[in-house]
Amino acid sequence: MKSRRTGVRYDVPRCGDTIASMPTNDPQREAATDDAASDEQVNADAATDVQAGTDPESASQGAQGDLAGDPADEVLPGDDTGLDDAPPVTVQDERRRRRRKKQLAVAVAVIAAVIAVVVFWGGESLDVMPETTEEVPAAQRFHALVEQIRAEDLQSIHVTEFEVTDAMCQQLRGLDSLQHVIFDQGSIGDEGLAAIASLPKLQHVRLRLSPITDQGLASLTECSDLWLINLPHSRVTADGVAQLGKLPRLRQLRLGTDRAGNDICRAIAGLTSLRGIHLIGIGVTDEGMKLMAEMPYLESLYLDDSAVTDVGWQWLFDTKPQLHVHVDQQHHDRDPHAHRHD
Repeated sequence: MKSRRTGVRYDVPRCGDTIASMPTNDPQREAATDDAASDEQVNADAATDVQAGTDPESASQGAQGDLAGDPADEVLPGDDTGLDDAPPVTVQDERRRRRRKKQLAVAVAVIAAVIAVVVFWGGESLDVMPETTEEVPAAQRFHALVEQIRAEDLQSIHVTEFEVTDAMCQQLRGLDSLQHVIFDQGSIGDEGLAAIASLPKLQHVRLRLSPITDQGLASLTECSDLWLINLPHSRVTADGVAQLGKLPRLRQLRLGTDRAGNDICRAIAGLTSLRGIHLIGIGVTDEGMKLMAEMPYLESLYLDDSAVTDVGWQWLFDTKPQLHVHVDQQHHDRDPHAHRHD
């Protein structure tokens, strides 16, 4: 039969229940009977727990779990569930559970607030920080390179992004490991080249946009290991070039100057150790070209803006077919060994 709710809870009679537990139409009798049944049930449960060795607190927690999980025992407003007659531990546990839930909610709210503040102020600080656009001075950058060479015993220094001065070159003194000096920016003079020439293991020097004179070339004659000189914007003369005959290992000479003409070819022809010659903006004639072409170990000859005629070139291709020749940065139309340079 179905239970009827009238402010108290009635249980469906089960097998073994007495007639006294059946609902009646008398409200007072019904309430008294229900209270008595509840007391008896609590006492019976407690006795069972003691006999079975069950902790009373665990038993009360199990009762609460049953209460929450059984739809038939769902607590409705106004229902008398008999909780007032339950052991005190059950009420305390329930209060502790609710208190813990409140504490957890407060903690979560506090953490969320802290995170929001950190994100807000962090974002603001990033927005107001000024951007650093100031470029590091060239002198400071060069000094850093020098310190790196000294610390790591590097063999090369190559600068392309800022101008190198004579004063900066003085910092190279004492860098005994340095062998290759390549400066593509700046205006280095004889004073700076003298500092470079002080490197005991110098093998290769390239100075673009630097007006080196005969005095600067003279400082290089002490570099016994030097094999490549590249001075495309120099102001040297034939006399200055003649001094390079003191370099026994000189193999490559790339030179540009506005202070020499065809006479420089005779000075170069005296540098018999050369394998490659590249002259830029020098008025070399057929005669001067032939002087250089007769050099015993010459392998390549590059001439830019020269005065050599087609007759001179034809003579070169006919008599020196083994030479690698470039005219104005490319192969001549009559060169039998012409090929693409990508």
